[in-house]
Amino acid sequence: MRAVSGFSWLIAASFQPMCLVVMIVSAGEIDSGGDRGFRQIAARVQIRAYSAALSTYRQDVGEFPTTEQGLVALRLNPGIDRWNGPYVRKDICADPWGRPYIYRSDRRDFEILSLGLDGKPGGKNASADVSSRRFNAPQYRVNYGWGAIGVISAAGFFGYPFLPLLLRRLNAKWPARRS
Repeated sequence: MRAVSGFSWLIAASFQPMCLVVMIVSAGEIDSGGDRGFRQIAARVQIRAYSAALSTYRQDVGEFPTTEQGLVALRLNPGIDRWNGPYVRKDICADPWGRPYIYRSDRRDFEILSLGLDGKPGGKNASADVSSRRFNAPQYRVNYGWGAIGVISAAGFFGYPFLPLLLRRLNAKWPARRS
């Protein structure tokens, strides 16, 4: 069996890292409009954490805090005997756009709402509003503009262990010309 040339191994050694970089770049970006999608995800994570804390509050107290008590009742006792908090470790923070979360409750159910980028409820960009009642609805989209390139680079990256066999076969099929 003939040896594979050094130049072929140089190409092979640079092939896998290049495929990895292309795979990462082509994996897709969340909401191609900048960091808006990331802020929506951060708001959803914070709302889910506050929702879990509210569930624990309800188990202890028997009902959710009132709208007037707000989310602060998760951190500070609003004067209730069965309160066993604090239910969150840090003070209630603002949403990712720097505005306070809106909390509404009738003691049996609640809603936590972030008004998103425009700061208006149901404004012209209502899809940016993040509500605890709409977690099942998609809040962001993923853009896979480079899908084919990503698949090809993934095949190259994960096919790397088979590259020496391929190079040997190519070398046997097209031998190097010697002058």
